[in-house]
Amino acid sequence: MHAKLTPEIRRQIRKKAMNRDRICILHLIQRYYRRGAELFASQLSSSLATRGFKNVLCSLYESDYDNFPISESVTSLSIG
Repeated sequence: MHAKLTPEIRRQIRKKAMNRDRICILHLIQRYYRRGAELFASQLSSSLATRGFKNVLCSLYESDYDNFPISESVTSLSIG
């Protein structure tokens, strides 16, 4: 079952993205993975990667693979 992404959660993500608060955004992505919202977390990570977060996402993927398994999106970013 997927996590319910309420309007408040979406606003929180947009606000953090606008502030470029990378650590908080990455924690939110991890939280969605733990709740089962893999598709949303993967889409969010891909979207952020195109906005200057590529290095942060790749380094987190490499250092904490078990807790941050965005293998397809981050692996393709690492290659690209």
